[in-house]
This record gives sequence, C-alpha cells and structure tokens, in this order.
Amino acid sequence: MQYKINIQFTIITLISIILCTCITAYVFYGALNREVFLDLKLYAEMLASEDLLSDSKLNIPDGIRVTLIDNDGNAIYDSMTDVTALENHNKRPEVIDAFRSGEGQARRRSSTLSNDAYYYAIKLDNGNVLRVAKEGSSLTSLITSILPMLAILLILLSIIFIGFSRVMTNNIVRPISQLAVDTANVNEDEIYPELRPFVKKIQSQHEEILKDATMRQEFTANVSHELKTPLTAISGYSELLENGMIPPDQVSTYAKQIHKNSARLLTLINDIIKLSELDSVKSDVSETVSLTEITQQCLGTLEFQAEQQNISLHLDVINETSKDSSHVRRLKVGDPQLYTETHRDSNQVRRLKVSDSQQYTETYQNSDEVRCLTVGDPRLYEELIYNLCDNAVRYNNPGGHVYVTLREEADEIILIVRDTGIGIPKPDQERIFERFYRVDKSRSKQTGGTGLGLAIVKHIVEHLGARIELESETGMGTEIRVHFMKAGEGMTA
Repeated sequence: MQYKINIQFTIITLISIILCTCITAYVFYGALNREVFLDLKLYAEMLASEDLLSDSKLNIPDGIRVTLIDNDGNAIYDSMTDVTALENHNKRPEVIDAFRSGEGQARRRSSTLSNDAYYYAIKLDNGNVLRVAKEGSSLTSLITSILPMLAILLILLSIIFIGFSRVMTNNIVRPISQLAVDTANVNEDEIYPELRPFVKKIQSQHEEILKDATMRQEFTANVSHELKTPLTAISGYSELLENGMIPPDQVSTYAKQIHKNSARLLTLINDIIKLSELDSVKSDVSETVSLTEITQQCLGTLEFQAEQQNISLHLDVINETSKDSSHVRRLKVGDPQLYTETHRDSNQVRRLKVSDSQQYTETYQNSDEVRCLTVGDPRLYEELIYNLCDNAVRYNNPGGHVYVTLREEADEIILIVRDTGIGIPKPDQERIFERFYRVDKSRSKQTGGTGLGLAIVKHIVEHLGARIELESETGMGTEIRVHFMKAGEGMTA
C-alpha cells in the first residue's frame, strides 16, 4: 500500500511539473508574440515618414527587414533582398489586410523549425504598403532551450516530492499499521479525522471478536462441565447395576437417578443445539403469528409441571385499542382446571375446561378474540414464550402464581411474564441472560434447569428485533417484558 501511494505521488508530481512548464512556456510564447508585433508596429510607424527609395542612409536595426510594396503587390524596395527576385505579395495575409483596413500582421514558420517569421504591414498615404519583418524564436525552440533547466527542475522537484510523499504516506499508514500491532491503544490524536470512524469501527469489531472468542471459550468450558456431571452420574449408577452391587430393593431408586440424569442431559443437549442454530442460522420465515395462540399452547404444555409444584397459571389478553373499552381473556390453570372469559362491555361469563382442546379451540377462534398478531417465525416465538414461562414456573415457590399478560397497544404488543418466585438479586440482573449463568445453582440442578433458557430468549429477541426489560427483587418475584412489533394492516394469520 505504501509503495503504491509513493508511486502515485511521484507520477502526479511529474505530470504536474510537465503541465506547469508547458502552460508557462505557452503563455510566455504568447506574450513574446505580442511584444514582437508591438516592436514591429513602432518600427513601421517611424519608417512611414521616410522616403525609402531616395534616402540611402536609413537607420534600420539589425535583424529588421523592410519591404515597400506598390498597389499591384510588387516589391519596389527591400532592405535585404534584390526586389527583382521577389514574387508578387498580393496573396500575403498581412499585405491583404493592410490594403483593406490600413494595417495587418502575420506569423509564418521559417525554413527552419527553430525560428518564426513575424510580419507587420501598414498602408501609407500614397497607397503603397510598408512591411516590417523579423525572425524570432518559435515555441519549439523556446521549449528546447529550457529543456536543460526543465530537466534539472524535474530532478530537484522529484527528489523533494518523493521525500515529502514518503513522509506523508508514513503519516497516513502509521495508524493503520499501529492497528495491526495494538488495536486497543491507538492514539487518536495521531489519526486523521477522516480515519477516526474507520479506526473506531475496527476497534469495535476487534472488541466484539475478542468478546465473542471469550464467550465461546467460556461456553465450551461450561458445556464440558455441564455434560460431565450427568454423564458421570449415569456411568457410575449403571456400573453399579451392571456389577450387581445394588440391593434389589434399591434398583428402582438408582434407575430413577439414571433416568433423571439422562433427562437432564437430553434437555441440556437440546438447549445447546438451539443456541448453536440461533448463532449460525438466521430464520427468514415471515408469517403472521398469533401470540395469544402460542402463549395458550405454552401454558397448556406447562400445566402438568405447574400442578406438581402447586403453581397457578394466569393469562390475560388485553386490547388497549378496542373502541368498546378493553377485551380481556383470563385463564387459570390449576385449581380448578377452568378458565374464565370476561367481556367488560357485557356480563357474559363462560367457563370451559382447558384440557378439552377441541372445545377450547372452537371458542378461541371466535371473531371477538384478541389475537395479538405479529410477524416472524412461529417456532422462535414459541421458544421465547415457553422459556420465559418455564423459568417463571421452575424458579417459583410452592403455591405461587405465574401471571402472563398480552397487551395489544396502538403500535406494539407487550408480553409480560410475572412470577411470585425467588427473585433475582440486583448484582445478578445484568448477567442473567448469559449462558449457563444461574442465580441459585443448587436449585437449578434440583429443578432441571440448564442455565440456557434466558440466553436463548435473548438471542431470539435480538433476531426478531424486539426489546426485553427485566424487573426483579429478591423474595418478591420477577417480571420480564418483551415488546414486539404488530403485524401490518390487512395481514391475516
């Protein structure tokens, strides 16, 4: 790069010098022509009052040729040549102009390329034409005469500009070279203002690469550790069973432990695969999705797990833009297995069993339902909502509640998942979306948590262009809000 810049500077310098020299020579040559013609005019005006034919002592400067031409174009006097040998001058442009307008001038190439012949003619009172001529340097000879000086100038300027270009190139390239050595400690005062955005972009990308490499290294170490624990337990229990070292009455206990660790291992592997897919493959599916449907399906899937921990699930779907106030649907799973639908603009209340999927589906597809439509990959929305609700159930207290709210507003849909669980301490809230990060590690293992659920949620939120917020207090529970874009007008599921 530096070599190319130096070559380009050198070429530009040489071209500039040559162009400037040629332009200067051309301008000087034009000035010289005007000066020569002015001198010839002065000579002609001085000689106009002289009698060229009778005065033998005329004071004619060296190099000046004087010719007197009659009305017929014949030369009747010439200061340098015998007039009998001269041809008729009626076709000479300066003579034609003199007869026509009183004066004329012309420049013609002489027999040699080194000189030009300059002519100035003036019409006398007696009708004759007086012409004065001299030879002068041509443009070619002028440039040829300055070639030695031009060559010396080219050499001197080339040396100066090549040195200058090297210094200038080093100043331009130095920040880039420094970036290759140490990106983090580049001195911004030495960088050209035009390069600062470029340098900042490189620094930002470098930091992202380092951060990503660190995260991948930590992820690999964490995966190895997380996989090792259940595999070690499965290997140990199965070896005891194989060698007959377990009493018959305790075989089922050990088998349960193997099953539990196998399930944990399978869950962990599935979560790792999901994260890997989110990292490497970006979904380009763009379908109209009903968040109400997906949320109901996720809560139905978690119903059994919630019952085992004596946790109640609640779903509110609210349309803030409805003309007839708000349209709210409420679902409670647990005690009893019923959900209640309430229209605020009427007294109608219907109770249906959640487990009766056909009856629920028919009711859910009622035209009055608030469907909360957005656009994207349905699988990503399902994964996001399921992980949030699963975390709310998993880290809740026995007899607690999980409140899920879908609020459809004018320009967005807000998903709110709130639980009455253990909460998240303030210092841990910034790291809660990191991979394998757990607030309560012992409880996570007891409940089968992998520490990847919220990391998956974060990836999906970024991919969907959504926005996530978290509020939590130790012992008081956690509330997570996700803001989605609404589907466009006229779109149908």
